[in-house]
Amino acid sequence: MKNLESLCWPADQLREVVALLSDTEVITEAGSLSATPSDQWIAWAAERAGISIEAVDVTVSDVQDALSSYVPAFIEMPSGGFLALESSHKQHVTVVSPGGRRHRVLAEDIAQLLLVDIEAEHAELLSNLFGKSGRSASRAKRSFIREVAGSRKIGRLYAIDLQDSEALPTRLRDFGSAGRLLRLILAYIGIQGAWIGSWIIIGAGALLGTIDSGRLL
Repeated sequence: MKNLESLCWPADQLREVVALLSDTEVITEAGSLSATPSDQWIAWAAERAGISIEAVDVTVSDVQDALSSYVPAFIEMPSGGFLALESSHKQHVTVVSPGGRRHRVLAEDIAQLLLVDIEAEHAELLSNLFGKSGRSASRAKRSFIREVAGSRKIGRLYAIDLQDSEALPTRLRDFGSAGRLLRLILAYIGIQGAWIGSWIIIGAGALLGTIDSGRLL
């Protein structure tokens, strides 16, 4: 298992995390960003970036499903840092570490780290039931914990909704596509206008009994 804590972003770099996962520019306006960012700050950051960020409470029973389903997203870890989850595929999640490097991580390894505090509370019982080490033992422990503490909250995940994003115009402008898109729209309007105009001429000619074919050329 990778040292996941080494892949975490410190809280004071959440501006960079939001920009990276939403493909927008880093927020430069002044904003209150403490060691434990509040929902108010995250709402402020989402508004400035022109995106939607949904806070999702993660429980013991749904932790792995949440890690795979709500991406891109960032999630607070027990250390106080944040993991940037870019995408998911089957049982793996792509995590982006500070510096922009991407890492393919098992979702169950992230879940295990999120469950570390609960496992510590019941360490003696779990050890007696399932042994002390090994991936099979770890899975058995998590299954047991899901049964006895499934509804317990173990963290908060912040899902970025790109479909509700205002970032598309920014991306088009950055790639030099906005001008081309505008020209295509104007050309389409021009074609539709010419088509409608020709039918107006034909209709008027039909009503008057005279159709000047030269006017249609």
